[in-house]
Formats: sequence, structure tokens, C-alpha cells
Amino acid sequence: LPISYQYSDILSSSNIGLSCDSSSIGNSFGIKLSSGQSETFDRYLSNNNDKLMYNLYLDNNRAVVFGDGTNGTSMYNGKLSANNSVNIFAKIPKNQNVSPGNYQDNILFEITF
Repeated sequence: LPISYQYSDILSSSNIGLSCDSSSIGNSFGIKLSSGQSETFDRYLSNNNDKLMYNLYLDNNRAVVFGDGTNGTSMYNGKLSANNSVNIFAKIPKNQNVSPGNYQDNILFEITF
């Protein structure tokens, strides 16, 4: 069975975009992310029995885990403007031995006002 070996971290980023009407500008809001398949925010992508560890972060240094404020994670808190963009940074750590294939996780996000 072939094994894939990764010699460097895989880094990626994206964002969550929010638009609001003028009556909401300046109001506080928060964004929480779920832990996915993990219950402890040690997130992983799965493919059958293989697990590929990864995580989502609030900062480009990938030090602050983007979560719900529990288990050492932080949620995003901000003030609404007409157009909001919240960055999400991802990292798949190097040195993981997994079988080649498609890996997935499902993350839910909750926006609170």
C-alpha cells in the first residue's frame, strides 16, 4: 500500500465575508468554528481509517486556534462594518504518513450578534 510522506507544512488561507445594512454598522459580532470530527480541536481530515492532522487559526503565525473559545481556542470578535472579511489560516503539519486519497472534515461556523 503506497504511503504519502509530507516533508514540509502545507499552509493555506481563506476568509469569511459578511455584509450588513447600515443599521447594523458598529454592532459587535462573533464567529465560532466547530471542532469538526474531533471533539478537542485537534482537528483531522479523514479518509477511511487514515487521519491527516490539521488546524484552523485566527493569525498568520498559526498560533491561535480558531474555535469556540473552549479547550484553548479563540473565537473571532469584532465590530460590523458594511463589508467584513475575517481571515482563516490553515496548516497541515509535516511528517504525517498517510495513504494517498481524498480527505475531508466538516466545520460548522456560527455567527453571533
